[in-house]
Amino acid sequence: MTEDRSTPRRVHSLLATARAVIEANRRHLLADAAAVVAWAAILVLAFGALGGPRWLFYSLLVGGIVTYTLAREPLTGPGEE
Repeated sequence: MTEDRSTPRRVHSLLATARAVIEANRRHLLADAAAVVAWAAILVLAFGALGGPRWLFYSLLVGGIVTYTLAREPLTGPGEE
């Protein structure tokens, strides 16, 4: 069996690219995480106080995250402005 030596290079390149994108978008990703946590907390508090069906809770949770994602500007690559 022959060993493909290009696979570790590809994995290393992919990880380096992912690391660069994360570093270039650090604030953006932190804001996204804060928005998702805040939305989830609002829904948990509202449904805890008022009650409601579980399917509605999850529908609003997923719907809110999808809406936020569509409204937010896309991430940029390393070196892009």
